[in-house]
Amino acid sequence: MIYSKGRTLNWLFILITAAVLTLSLSSPCFSASDYDDETPTPAKKTKKKISKEETFAYIKERCTVDNDNVETKDNVYLEGCMFISETKSNDGKYMHRRYAPLDKLNPESTNNGIWPSTNGTKFGLIANSVSYATKDEKPHVKFVVERPDDKYNSENMQNYGYFQCETEAKAAQAAKALKHLIKLCGGEKQKDLFDD
Repeated sequence: MIYSKGRTLNWLFILITAAVLTLSLSSPCFSASDYDDETPTPAKKTKKKISKEETFAYIKERCTVDNDNVETKDNVYLEGCMFISETKSNDGKYMHRRYAPLDKLNPESTNNGIWPSTNGTKFGLIANSVSYATKDEKPHVKFVVERPDDKYNSENMQNYGYFQCETEAKAAQAAKALKHLIKLCGGEKQKDLFDD
């Protein structure tokens, strides 16, 4: 009888131990998140902030082009937040330049491969071009043409602009960079009455 009583106590002890272990392992104190806190995790990646100068250098690297077939050179410049694109003939007989104040541009308007028209609709497909438009569709982009031999100078204001890059792929990269540059200089999409 003593033997069977001890056997019963052993089973009872085992049963109570199993119940306590089951309850303690399923309790919030031992949840998976606690285990996760003990194990090292890789640091979260933070996106590097790309400066205005770095962004412009990225565009310039892709969009300074010698067009040997038409004997012109395309170049871009940045003066403060004024983005300037230029096409100049190698013989100095022709030059056109666009002065675009970046804070007046819509970052969502940057496209590669499309030339816009004066009324904002898109026309023309030039694979290695980057185009942009003003945020309020008003003419803020100064377009200057000079032909010294003909003593011809022209200046007018437009609501769009474009420039060329080395290749289609580089134009796509430059369009993304221009979007970033516009935002860095305070350009934003014009809010519509029904926008959130």
